[in-house]
Amino acid sequence: MTSWTAADIPNLAGRTAVVTGASAGVGLETALRLAERGRASYWPAGMWKRPVRQRN
Repeated sequence: MTSWTAADIPNLAGRTAVVTGASAGVGLETALRLAERGRASYWPAGMWKRPVRQRN
């Protein structure tokens, strides 16, 4: 069995991906590799903030 690598990703020109968790780790590497192969990638990393508890 051979190992799969990013070089095995086909040309993805004209396709779109939404990659969550792309600010670090596996999500970031995924988004970068997809972009290298021509896919438009949207990275919604860091969009959400934890709710702030209101003080009385």
